[in-house]
Amino acid sequence: MHVYASDFDHMGRKLKLNIKYKISKIISVEKNIRQKNNRKKYHAFTLVEMMVSLFIFSIVVTIVIATFVQMVNVRKQTKAIQQDMEEARTAMELMAKNIRMSSDVQGDGTMPSKTIYMFNNSQGECISYEISGNALEQEMIPVPAGGDGLYCVPANFPPGGYASVTSSDIASLSPFSIIPTSSSVMGRVTIALQVTNGSDKENIQTTVSLRDYSEISPQ
Repeated sequence: MHVYASDFDHMGRKLKLNIKYKISKIISVEKNIRQKNNRKKYHAFTLVEMMVSLFIFSIVVTIVIATFVQMVNVRKQTKAIQQDMEEARTAMELMAKNIRMSSDVQGDGTMPSKTIYMFNNSQGECISYEISGNALEQEMIPVPAGGDGLYCVPANFPPGGYASVTSSDIASLSPFSIIPTSSSVMGRVTIALQVTNGSDKENIQTTVSLRDYSEISPQ
C-alpha cells in the first residue's frame, strides 16, 4: 500500500478541523453554563413574591406601631396617676396638720363622715373639709371675737363657700372616721381617700391624733 504526502496533508487538515470543532463545542457549553448561572444569580422577584413580602412587612409594622402606642399610653397614664397621688398626699398632709392643731373636731353626724369641722387653735378659725362630687374641698371662716371652737358647727358655714383643693378625682363617699377626745381617750381622725384616673384607682390613708389635751381629765 502506497501512502502519499497528500494523504498526510489531508489527514492533518481533517484532524485540525476535528479539534477545532471539539474546542468550539466545549466553549459553547461553558458559555451556556455561565449564562445559566448569571440568570440564577440575577433572578428577579415575581409580582406574587413582592405582594407577599409587602403583606408580611405591613403586618410587622402594624404590630410594632401598636405596641409602641400602647407603651406610650401606659406611660402617660402612669405619670398622670402619680401626679394625682402626689397632689392628694399634699392635700392629706395639709388636712392632717390642721387637725393636729385643732380642737372641737366633729363630723356631720354620720360614721364615717363625709364632712369634718374643726377649730384651728393657731389660726383662730373654723376649718371644714368635705368631698363634693369627685373633689376634696375646704372652707375656712373666722371666729367672732370672744368665740371658741363651739362656733365651728355646720350651721355657721355658709353654703357655696367651699373651694377645691385638688384637681384630681377623689372617689370617697365617707373619708373621715372621727373618734373625739373624751375625758379618758385621746381623739383621732382617720382620713381615707381614693384617687381615680380613668380605670386606675389608688387608695391612701392616714390617722391623725388630736392634741386637745384640755379635754382629758388628769388622773
